[in-house]
Amino acid sequence: MRQVLIGLERNLQCGGTLLFFPSPYEDTNEVEWRRMGEVCQEFVKYMTSPERAFEAVFRDHYSDALHASPYTHPGTWLGT
Repeated sequence: MRQVLIGLERNLQCGGTLLFFPSPYEDTNEVEWRRMGEVCQEFVKYMTSPERAFEAVFRDHYSDALHASPYTHPGTWLGT
């Protein structure tokens, strides 16, 4: 995830655009933005499962915001 965000930031710094991300301001993209939040939530559950014995502090900001906020809320956006 960190490497993806670094790559996105570099792309934007040199004048690139995020054409592959759905616009958060169009109601037709609600399903895609909800799914991105669900993927982040699933990743947190996977990383923190007892079987993995993951011993680092892992903060889950997606689960609370995913169902309590509208899909345009920054808390449900990928990378926040």
